[in-house]
Formats: sequence, C-alpha cells, structure tokens
Amino acid sequence: MEVKFGSVAKDYARWRNDFPVEVFKQLESFGVRWEGRKIADLGCGTGVLSRELVKRGAQVTGVDPSPELLAEARKGEEGSRICYICATAENSTLPSAQYEMVTVLRAWHWFNRPQAIKEVKRILKEGGLFIVMDSRFDLSKQNPLLRDTFVMAKSFLPKDAVDKPGSRKEEKERLLGFPLSWFSEWEKAGG
Repeated sequence: MEVKFGSVAKDYARWRNDFPVEVFKQLESFGVRWEGRKIADLGCGTGVLSRELVKRGAQVTGVDPSPELLAEARKGEEGSRICYICATAENSTLPSAQYEMVTVLRAWHWFNRPQAIKEVKRILKEGGLFIVMDSRFDLSKQNPLLRDTFVMAKSFLPKDAVDKPGSRKEEKERLLGFPLSWFSEWEKAGG
C-alpha cells in the first residue's frame, strides 16, 4: 500500500507531535529497558517516538519513506542525535541482526505487513524485542465535550467519510485496539 505523507509533513509535526509518557511507564513495568539499546524505529514519520527513545538513552535509527517527514524529524536537538534513513519498513536497508529492538508507532496499518514482518525478523538480533504501538480514541471514555464535538463533526460528513486508516479498516474484531488478525500474523511469523 503506497501512501504519501509529504504534503502533510508540517501539519504532522505540529499537530501529531505527542506521545503519552504513560506508555513508557507501562512498558518499563514489564521490564522493557531503553538505555544503551540499539533501536530501529520503522515508519518513524516526524520522529515523535525516536526522540523519546533518545531522551531515554537509546541509540536510534529512524526509517521512513517520506523525505518531508524526515526533514521535520531532523529538527531540534534530539533530531540531530538520531540517524534517519529514507526507506520503507519492508526494505529498510538496515544491516541484518543488529538491532535489540524494533519499534513502530502509529504506522503498522500502512505497511505491507507480511513483508514488514520479514524485514523486522531480518534486522532484529536473536532474542530482540518487537513493539508495535498505536493511539486511538475511545470516545465512550473521553471528556463529554470532546465526545460531543466528534459526534457533531461526524454528523456533517458523508456516511463513511471518517474511516479507519490503512489496513485497520479490514476487520471489526479487535484486541487491545489492534485488528485481531495482526496477532495471528505476528504469532505465525514467530513473534
């Protein structure tokens, strides 16, 4: 699936430049450690996760096919400490078996998943960790004003105008917010 984000790179950098630190606390409670780790961040976009990983002492290589998103990612102090590569998650050009961790934030649904899984397995060291993260709104648990704003905005759009992005629209069954089939794909690949 080819998607081009170059035309919205500046908007992504401005409006989608958030990452809840609670995610790191949750992962750390499971024993995940970042300091000194060599991490490949696939589909890194504007570098939101890459920067947070560097702040926690990781050595990060960000991979994204959009030169415009990578230009935004390189801005700022942390951005200059990260190696960014213009490539896809399915063909990262990274060396084999060199990364202790591979991360994906808000991008897995845009990848050719079977090819991306092969690439992750190729670049990940034996015993390495593969983490896919996403963020989504559960409007039933949101502030009533935010929920009502979404409902009102959606009422002015044509039916099905607000759709799930990428491959997320393929199925309705979910586990932890992810399409159920992704788990069987990961399991089948040996993850």
